[in-house]
Amino acid sequence: FPLVVSKTITIDRIAVEITSGGTALSSVRLGIYKSLNNMPDSLLGDYGTVNGASTGLQSISISQQLTAGLYFFGLTHNSVAGIWFRSAPVAALPPILGYASTGGSPYTDFYLSRAYSALPTPVADTPTNVETAIQPLIFYRIQ
Repeated sequence: FPLVVSKTITIDRIAVEITSGGTALSSVRLGIYKSLNNMPDSLLGDYGTVNGASTGLQSISISQQLTAGLYFFGLTHNSVAGIWFRSAPVAALPPILGYASTGGSPYTDFYLSRAYSALPTPVADTPTNVETAIQPLIFYRIQ
């Protein structure tokens, strides 16, 4: 999920809301990427994991300063059965990355299919620009 920062800020919390938990002992890993050419590139922080089996708001306390620029929030999970997150349809999100075509769907997120592990840095593979799916929301708090 992209974030446009216009002045220096510090984020002190990152979170997801799980609406249907995954398999027992599953985890959700959260992080923030700096962009390069409007795509996620270098990992600023892999902030660890939250419990993917429990429902509700799951947050991690962090201290990440962001200067003016474009950033992307990232997540990955290891649940075999999948996890349902509080989400939003792409059409409800601002078209920060433009449109697929004139009158087309907005580009808002990227998707990268990979095995669960620490978040990669840099993002080695080219992620898919998502335009038709429902996107999990990643929440943050500005200090």
